[in-house]
Amino acid sequence: MAAPGRYTLYTRKGTAGAAIEAAAAECGVEPDLIDIPVGCPRDKWEAFCRINPRKQVPVLIHPDGTTITESTAILTHLADSHPQAGLIPAPGSSARAFHDRWLAFFQANVYEALLRENFSTRYTTNPDHAPEVRQSALDFIARHYVIYDQVLTDDGPFLFGQRFQMVDIMVWLLVWWSDRDRLAREAPRVLHLWHEAGRRPHLAAAAQRHFAD
Repeated sequence: MAAPGRYTLYTRKGTAGAAIEAAAAECGVEPDLIDIPVGCPRDKWEAFCRINPRKQVPVLIHPDGTTITESTAILTHLADSHPQAGLIPAPGSSARAFHDRWLAFFQANVYEALLRENFSTRYTTNPDHAPEVRQSALDFIARHYVIYDQVLTDDGPFLFGQRFQMVDIMVWLLVWWSDRDRLAREAPRVLHLWHEAGRRPHLAAAAQRHFAD
């Protein structure tokens, strides 16, 4: 359970924990961080698996003890719980529906396909087919970035122009794992979004922790 009045975030370098750490900081929240590295001690790993049977980070524990998994659910919760940060449109508004549409779009399509790209042997019963699985995922990812690129406008780098929102943090995260040379050719506005989001101090700090060589 989280310490009284505090969130606890289970995370690992190079994972979607980067987005949650950045989002929490944007909201003015400093969760207690618990690192779950690959090869962590067995007792620590087993305790974590009881918290999330899917055995995946990030996991956010609410101060009241509620377990929150799935990156989009965590991002949405943080934004709704800290409206003063202005990181998500008001619930029930058409702007919120527009925001959540694209947040779900990236979770369901690009995030999932990145798993197929990077862990292709998990998605076939024949390891010989893994290269085809990976190539299919790469093309699927690129196609969905192109779709989103056409949604972005000249009003600003982000989905809502100059207004930075939680969906932009999700896009920023996924571009870290994507073929940025291909994005430069096929979805340049998405790549520009990534660059501009990365200028924000909290995102830059998260990137340094998670993605620095």
